[in-house]
Amino acid sequence: MRNSLRLTVPVALVLATAAGAFAQSRPPGPGQSGGVIRPPSDVDSGIHVAPPATGDKMPIVPAPGSPGGDPTVKPK
Repeated sequence: MRNSLRLTVPVALVLATAAGAFAQSRPPGPGQSGGVIRPPSDVDSGIHVAPPATGDKMPIVPAPGSPGGDPTVKPK
């Protein structure tokens, strides 16, 4: 009796855990989006927020070996 109880309890725990995992279902997803995340269509399309102006220009760093680049850098 004691040996069968040692086997029954772990088996029951495994079955209960597996049943809980199979009972979970995923909500239906959106249609095929092709990997593109689109915002909801009911959001006000007239809202536009521009980034703050800093007056700085984006620096352009030339690649090593190109005109204006650092000739001492050796690419790996």
